[in-house]
Parts: sequence; C-alpha cells; structure tokens
Amino acid sequence: MIKRNLISIISLIIFVNMPNIALSATQINEISIKANLFLDSLNESQVSNVKIPLDSIERSQWTNLPNIMMQPASLLIKDMNQKSRKALHRLMRATLSSQGYSKI
Repeated sequence: MIKRNLISIISLIIFVNMPNIALSATQINEISIKANLFLDSLNESQVSNVKIPLDSIERSQWTNLPNIMMQPASLLIKDMNQKSRKALHRLMRATLSSQGYSKI
C-alpha cells in the first residue's frame, strides 16, 4: 500500500512538472543542429558506431561499466579528434542542464 501511494505521489509530481520539462521549439532546433554538427564531424566508421537503431539490441544493453569489464558498443571520446570532441561537448551542453553538464 505504501509503495503504491509513493508511486502515485511520484507520478503526480512528474505530471505537474511536465510543462517545466518540455523543450521549446527553439531548444529542439538547437539540439538538432548540434547533433548534426557532431555527426558531420565524424568519419563514416565513427558515424556507424554512434547511430544505433532504436530497436537494436546494442542500444538496450548500453552500460557505463569500465572497458575492462564490458567492451563498449559505441564510439569512445578518446577515439575522437578534437573537432568531434568539441562538437560532442556542444551537443551535451545543449541537452543537459548546467548542473548535469558539470557532472560529466
């Protein structure tokens, strides 16, 4: 019963705050531009490593475990050139809060 009430309360809080979470058309456009600039900075092989279909099993098995424990299926930042790294950071700044970005 307590668990059900807690889930209801959390759901209500999320529902009430949805307007605050929604992105404006300007923000969506900015994120789209930054994402395309990031993709344009990568070579063909790198693009195929970061564009994972939504229904791919690789996408559902994503992990941030250390590389020695689990081989990443995607592109590592250390394997990017400086231009790609800068483009990635611009994309992350566009998609994350300032607090979220400062934690990465």
